[in-house]
Amino acid sequence: MVVHHPIKPKEEPPQKITREAFLYMESDEEDFAQCGTCWQFDPEQKRCAILGPDFEVDADDSCCLYTKGDPVEGQPMVTRVTPKDAGFVKREVRCENCVYGGKKCELYVMLNKKLPDVFNLNPNIKPRACCNAQTPK
Repeated sequence: MVVHHPIKPKEEPPQKITREAFLYMESDEEDFAQCGTCWQFDPEQKRCAILGPDFEVDADDSCCLYTKGDPVEGQPMVTRVTPKDAGFVKREVRCENCVYGGKKCELYVMLNKKLPDVFNLNPNIKPRACCNAQTPK
């Protein structure tokens, strides 16, 4: 008796992780990625629409939920996420302020080198860009 095993198609290798996984965003603006240029920031109240009415925010603070845009007048301040969960920090987060920054992101270079089967990170960065792996100098 001959047993035939079905031939399984060869699985595609998983796609490598790119820098978009780090929420890399480019800009040439000096205050990019700071609360003052996020649409959720209310400069008069010094509050963020999603961090709520009880948490003070300065224009030079930042978080991982940054979205560039003009503030929305009269926007309600409703606590939708905690500062910790938003990745809130009281510092400038651009690549020019990161220990890995420069003309190339040394974190991306290291990950590509150590885990080439996992990462395909473009290491070329702009000084005023940012990502959620930003680590202060």
